[in-house]
Amino acid sequence: MIAIGTIFRAPVTGVADHESISTEGAARVAANDIIYLNGPSSAGKTTLSRTLQERLPAPYLYLSSDTLIELMPAKVNDWSGERSAIGYSFQKVLDAGGQTTYRVVTGEYGAKMFPAFRAMALALARSGLKLIIDDIAFGEEPANQWRECLRDFATLWVGVTASAETLAARETARGDRLIGSARDQRARVHRGVTYDLFIDTGALSIDEATERIVAHLTAGGSCVEQDKTLAPPPREGR
Repeated sequence: MIAIGTIFRAPVTGVADHESISTEGAARVAANDIIYLNGPSSAGKTTLSRTLQERLPAPYLYLSSDTLIELMPAKVNDWSGERSAIGYSFQKVLDAGGQTTYRVVTGEYGAKMFPAFRAMALALARSGLKLIIDDIAFGEEPANQWRECLRDFATLWVGVTASAETLAARETARGDRLIGSARDQRARVHRGVTYDLFIDTGALSIDEATERIVAHLTAGGSCVEQDKTLAPPPREGR
């Protein structure tokens, strides 16, 4: 089983060249330091991040929550849904409709990754690197921890999602994780969080989603968008 945040990949095609950005717009883009993407697994954040790297005039370093997970010893994580682990594991839960899903559970060792990830991002930003951060922050409290961490940097906050059906189809096509984990994440990740921009990768192509972010950067904007499609939180299963 691979790391929890890796998502579907598609070819980067049809993206307009950065020279199409106006001079004034380019100045606004240049003033941005960080693009923070928050959303469930299989929402398309990695593909979106890689496309943004090609689309934006300045170089942006891609930093994912998977970065530290992939550096962890394999033995500390368990993705079978049958055992707990000191790193990360899946726990069976029931959603609001009574369907079985799988929730990522954080163990004692895994909990150390959250502040470490923020510290890594902060160190890179302080060194003068522009960043695209690909994260799965579950709700208001961890999102606010990121805002506090990055308070000294111009950051575009972007929520990324897709319908439960789209996420399930992507999970099935990948075949490398327990079906339903992305649905559980979708129900929790955006709860109480406000963004500058909210992207549905099921309704938009990756190129269209990229252009929405670039257009928002060139025009400026404020924190106004939330996920209004959230279902009630899932019930714990036995």
